[in-house]
Amino acid sequence: MARKKNGSYKVSVATGVIGFMVGVLLANWCTTSLLTRCGLPDFCCPADLAAGDGSGQREEPEAEGQVESQTAKDRDSFVFVGIMTAKKFIDNRGLASHRTWASRINGKVMFFSSEGSISNYGVPVVALPGVDDSYPPQKKSFMMLKYMHDHFLDKYEWFVRADDDVFIKGDKLDQFLRSINSSQPRFIGQLEWASLRSWVC
Repeated sequence: MARKKNGSYKVSVATGVIGFMVGVLLANWCTTSLLTRCGLPDFCCPADLAAGDGSGQREEPEAEGQVESQTAKDRDSFVFVGIMTAKKFIDNRGLASHRTWASRINGKVMFFSSEGSISNYGVPVVALPGVDDSYPPQKKSFMMLKYMHDHFLDKYEWFVRADDDVFIKGDKLDQFLRSINSSQPRFIGQLEWASLRSWVC
């Protein structure tokens, strides 16, 4: 009986060690192959960054001989997404968003940060004068809305305010907003201090 317990103990330890090693190898593979493909900067390989798409240019899909129901002007002037970020997050969170979901938005996506903020990788950043990265960011939020009002009010149907840690499905956002009359004033979203249910008024 003692031999059975001792043998099962060895099997459990061996299984644990093998599982740990597989986990470390899998985590290493995910870090090196998946994260570099999702838009995060790879600081170990600057050559990859130079060849990457950090220029901020958006590739338009090729037309296949069919006339689209929406014109290019309609696509580019439908929604403006303003993303609040901090100086320290522009070239990681901001870059990841810029290289992934932001290119699929039917409109324009810009990042709003504190005074003096710049991106080393082509992320479109508006450095708000007189604004710092203090938390909570009420001043940054209001200055971002003012900037959107002053520069883009007549150019877009919808305006979205988001944080830098969101992922937006552009097609779902487009479908949802097109189902609502944009000529009526609406505030759609969720209060941070309220319950977790969304509200529309």
